[in-house]
Amino acid sequence: MKHDYAIIIGASIAGLLAARVASDHFASVIIIERDTLPDDDAQRAGTPQSRHVHGLLVRGLEIMRAMFPTLDDDLDGADVPRMEWMSGTIQHIPSGWAPRYASGLETRPVSRAALEAIIRRRVKAIPNVTFMTGVQVADLITNAEKTQVIGVHTVPRRATGHASASKSGSVLGEGVNNFSLYADLIIDCTGRASKMPDWLGALGYETPREEIINAHLGYATRTYQMDASFQPDWHALLMLPSVESPRGGVLTEIERGKWMMTLAGVGDLPPTDEAGLSAFVDAIAAPPLREALHHATPLTPIYGYRRTENRRLRYDKLKRMPRGLIVMGDAVAAFNPVYGQGMTAAALGAQVLDLHLRAQESNGFELAFQRQLARTIAPMWLMAVTEDARYPTTDGVRWRGVYKLLNRYNDWLIARLPHSLTISQSFLRVLHVIDPPTAVMRPRVLWARLFAHRAAEQIPGSAAVESARS
Repeated sequence: MKHDYAIIIGASIAGLLAARVASDHFASVIIIERDTLPDDDAQRAGTPQSRHVHGLLVRGLEIMRAMFPTLDDDLDGADVPRMEWMSGTIQHIPSGWAPRYASGLETRPVSRAALEAIIRRRVKAIPNVTFMTGVQVADLITNAEKTQVIGVHTVPRRATGHASASKSGSVLGEGVNNFSLYADLIIDCTGRASKMPDWLGALGYETPREEIINAHLGYATRTYQMDASFQPDWHALLMLPSVESPRGGVLTEIERGKWMMTLAGVGDLPPTDEAGLSAFVDAIAAPPLREALHHATPLTPIYGYRRTENRRLRYDKLKRMPRGLIVMGDAVAAFNPVYGQGMTAAALGAQVLDLHLRAQESNGFELAFQRQLARTIAPMWLMAVTEDARYPTTDGVRWRGVYKLLNRYNDWLIARLPHSLTISQSFLRVLHVIDPPTAVMRPRVLWARLFAHRAAEQIPGSAAVESARS
């Protein structure tokens, strides 16, 4: 593969991280984006999910910190809190209120729009990266034999609009309409709306098999400003829905002193009107949530969201792909967002891209990348679909009996989680993609499950759990 030009389709977080990696390997990188990108953290049409709570897991934060050494400074500048998991959170899990203790695992609770804006500014500052906005890719350009993708055809997003290319804020080509761009590598980061299966089919290639597992979860979100009397000793309140109690949600502090609440329901969808939202909150067994809302002044309308199914396209199972083309981010695998895995999956995908570009592969790069990407994100897929398979109304579940066995094991451990430091830490490291799911099956975890009553296993400060109940 020549490393002269790379094109990234989509300025999502996956696209921005892919561009950051590609800038180390290609002389020039172009990001093509349908939206006109804001200079600040304003919402944009292409990311409707950004209005809702996003979780940046520890593993994802670690990767982004390595890519952008000033990330924490940027987050501090936006007044984003530093949150230690467990000590800085109140969490209701199926076995009750989780203990609060110092886990040593820190994340930054930030809105998706603010994080994307910070990363976008850093990527814009890279000398060999160019943004082209207000246009969309209409088709792929291939060689005569259709064995290699060599570029893309682009068109204005709107018939009356125009395409513009910007570099560090300057405009390079206003007034351009339909045109073509050529590159050595095309990376599709257009998310759930990706047209890649259609494009591959039109070129005569096999299209990837699609897997969808849908628990029919819905969101309702609002952002608030709290009054000065609201001084909690936590940054986030989490209430995961379950089969027995399908209503849940998150209330978390985000940037600039704002708080964001996302309510979630499986089958029992949260409403987006004032009275309905209030009744939904009252039905959740979480006194801290109701108390917090007494101090809250709404800053936004109530936004709903319903596209929460787990969806995976098996590019890794294809027997052949054209050279010069790969797919990343939600365009490959999109997870039920209640588990907060999407941004971390994008960061892991960028790591895989860097690994394969450094390997200087000339033959089979594309399928090798897709297969390694699939292996890398498979643990997150397993965690999400295993949990969603609990619900009898979940669509698309195969091997339901296997998931039932996995959930029995998880339930067996979760029942002891509030009483065992080893089990709690093991679960936490798996949830934050630091350790693989098999870590909760290690002998020391099983030993802790059997002997959680021993003093060595007790969680320091677990009495603080009681304060969360009232």
